[in-house]
Amino acid sequence: QRRGPDADRWPALLAALAADPALRAAVVGPATLVGARGSARVPSYTAWWLRRELDAAGPWADPDAGPAVGALLPPGPAVLRTADPGLRAALGAVRDLDSLDASVVGTVLDRLTDDDLALDTATALRLWATLARVAAEAGDTLDTDDGPPGRVLAVGTGDGAGAARTRVVDAASAAVVGSPQHLQPGLLAAHGVTGAVVVAADRAAREALADLLDVPLAEDVVRGVVAEDGDAAGERTDVPDAVRHLLPDAPATWCEHEVLRVDGVEVDWWVDGPRTAGAAPTGPSAVVHAATLDGLARGLAAAAGAWSRRSGVAAVLEDPAALGAQLVDDAFGG
Repeated sequence: QRRGPDADRWPALLAALAADPALRAAVVGPATLVGARGSARVPSYTAWWLRRELDAAGPWADPDAGPAVGALLPPGPAVLRTADPGLRAALGAVRDLDSLDASVVGTVLDRLTDDDLALDTATALRLWATLARVAAEAGDTLDTDDGPPGRVLAVGTGDGAGAARTRVVDAASAAVVGSPQHLQPGLLAAHGVTGAVVVAADRAAREALADLLDVPLAEDVVRGVVAEDGDAAGERTDVPDAVRHLLPDAPATWCEHEVLRVDGVEVDWWVDGPRTAGAAPTGPSAVVHAATLDGLARGLAAAAGAWSRRSGVAAVLEDPAALGAQLVDDAFGG
């Protein structure tokens, strides 16, 4: 907050700005900049001036924000914490993760390098999805000042206890994961990846996030070579008709393995075949490999582009008579 003999007048000034519609509009109404590359909406000059005078140049956590935003952004100047909510937003306050924009990315990336950062997995997933969206929308215009952060918030790769906990790791040991098959124990670790940045979005979003964080895509790190010799050799088997009722887009056959190894690592399932826009092949041409019933359910659900149905598929594989109950459940949508 600005120091000086008139510092105690700021609360009254902010209240007056909030109460007068014309003055309020001068603060909260954005300005439009027009250049050679087109136009852009930016904060008003009045908002910029107030933020400079009140030492609020960067984004800050709104006093009504949840703990996630509070963990990522610093608190704002004391004089602004009791100001009108609309004015606070115009002067840099951030209330929730979904409202993060390109102007906040640099600050958030800096915070994500701190070892003391504590975010739960649900919040991390929302944050990654938001950063992916912002990076994809901003494209080459996104300015993060000092470049990629070098360290990133990550979640475990599925190896052992605490695998779902978040932690800050070197970017060199992380990857952006777009398919659950890459999160099987040991697979990413065999390729030097000990922390997985997960984003449940399309390839464009994954690529934007990978570029922003300067980490590779898991589908580019894992070669995905399925062993087909000795005890690892697979045998083609028809997918049960009951399962195909649940998953019309699943392949007609799958490959049964006594032991399934991908890139030398033993896993429960794998989906092979030509990629389209996803991190793993989907559709009837995909080849599902599995060594367990649960792995088969996961592989078929992934190949059919219906990952949320894996539990129902497992139930039907275990007992085909369960199909009716699963179809009734599906009739309610979701």
